[in-house]
Amino acid sequence: MKLSKLIDESKANFFIYGIGQAFNLVSPIIIAPYLISICGIASFGKIGLGFAFALFLILIVDYAFDIKGIKKVAENRK
Repeated sequence: MKLSKLIDESKANFFIYGIGQAFNLVSPIIIAPYLISICGIASFGKIGLGFAFALFLILIVDYAFDIKGIKKVAENRK
């Protein structure tokens, strides 16, 4: 009984994760042509550069909080 519930939950989680990944793959294909038509090719390049820089900063912040922050919390636990 417990095993069948676990399998059903795993299938549901897999399905939801798959929908999220499909959205992540399809959304840039839909959004990019719209942005190019609104902004133009040159402005789209500037948007892409700004987006890449923002993702780089997010990567640094995530590293700091996920790796170093967890260590600090574990060390200062009461």
